Parts: sequence; structure tokens; C-alpha cells
Amino acid sequence: MRKRLTQLSRRDLLNIAELSYATARTETVEGATALFRSVDALLPIRGAVWALARWDVNGEMHGVHKLLNFGYPPEWLALYRERRYDRVDPVLQGDRSGHGIQLWSQAFRKARSPDEHSFVDACMAFDLREGMTACVGGTKGFRSALSFWGGDLGRAARHRIVIEFLAPAFHGLLVRLAAAAPGDGAREAERNLTRRERQTLYWAGFGKTAWEIGRIVGISERTVMFHLGNAMEKLNARNRAQAIAKAAQCGVLDHPP
Repeated sequence: MRKRLTQLSRRDLLNIAELSYATARTETVEGATALFRSVDALLPIRGAVWALARWDVNGEMHGVHKLLNFGYPPEWLALYRERRYDRVDPVLQGDRSGHGIQLWSQAFRKARSPDEHSFVDACMAFDLREGMTACVGGTKGFRSALSFWGGDLGRAARHRIVIEFLAPAFHGLLVRLAAAAPGDGAREAERNLTRRERQTLYWAGFGKTAWEIGRIVGISERTVMFHLGNAMEKLNARNRAQAIAKAAQCGVLDHPP
């Protein structure tokens, strides 16, 4: 432990302490987004996905209970779920102990089966070539997989150490967010959202512009703005970011509508 700490600067140690403290006090998806921006300023990352799921004794994933996406291609996440890549992902296969950090490039080189090679090829197609994933074990079979995407990750020893120290705090945040059930008003608003409103909120949650959402969904940019405005009103949100956060708490962003 002490040897690893010597590889961090005083600024790194201060940032880790501040981020850990802030994470412990965070109770919302909006707060988690702000935390990611702080991590983004500390490490050379392009995006991150934090997922809390239940794993069985054989390492099989059984349902994602909370997922936060910060900049990953939404098409990749949809493909990952559709093809159940969690069963062949060499990064997840490389960690069965419930705690550890995997460098993607090293894990990819261990791919042996045709399905594993197919997964790696898909990663390359989405430019997901390098990153780190920290797996943090919890109680009752729950475990967090905290993936950080960035071409320069792993080039410095401090990258792994920073993620290692922050991972338990992020795991705790996911557990709290998964346990926080939205209130009756939020549930009622979620039920009243139309399919188009859900679609526009879903893609807005991945950082897509109104024009991009229109191209994906097949409607005009003005119509996208119309549906987002209706969704904001139903969710009693002051702005788009708050609407996305409330939609995430209701589970609207968990799966493509």
C-alpha cells in the first residue's frame, strides 16, 4: 500500500480524498455525472460505464440493477446487452474474485474461443481498444464493474492506483442509487410518458443532440424538442439535465424504448 502511494503526487492524493468524500455524499444521478467530470479531469478517459449486477458462483451475470453511462456509444451498450457479451467478455472473465483491475489490452490478448474473438473484434469496431475495468465485490452476490475507456489508460502506473482507490466509493454509490426507489409522483410521471418521450429522453441521456436524436428516431429536430419539452413538464424538471436524471431514477434509461 505505502509503495503504491509513493507513485501518486500530493495533488493526486488530495483529489482522491476529495472525490471519495464527495462520492459518499452523492445520492443522485446528477451528482454522479458531476463526479465523473471530476474523474475525467484526473485521468485520460473518454468515457465510463458503471454497472451494479448480481453474479452467481460461476461468474454469470444475472440482471443489471443499476447502470450509469458517461460517454460510451449507446449502440455498443445495446449490442452488449443483445448478444450477452458479459458471458464472453475477457475482461470480466479475467476477474472471478470479486475485486480486481483489468487492463483491456491484456485481457483481450487472452481471448481464446471464437465468441471471445468476436467480442474483441466488436470492441475494435467501436474503437474500444484500451481502458481499465475495476470489479468490486459486495454482499448477496452483488458486484460492480466500473469500466473506464481511454486510449492512454495504463500508460502510467498512477492510472491503475487512482482507479483502485476510487472504485470502492463508486461501488457504494451504485448500491445507494439502486436502492433509492423513486417517489409516487415520479412513478406516476414515468407511467405517463409516451413512447416518443421515452425515446428522446433515452438518447438525450447518452449526450445526443436534438438533431442526432431526430436522425436516430426518424423525426425532425423540432419534433424532438417538442417531445423533450413534454417530458420535462411531466417529470416536473427545470431543464433537460434534470429530466434525464429523473428519468434515470425511474428506470427509463435502463433499456432502449
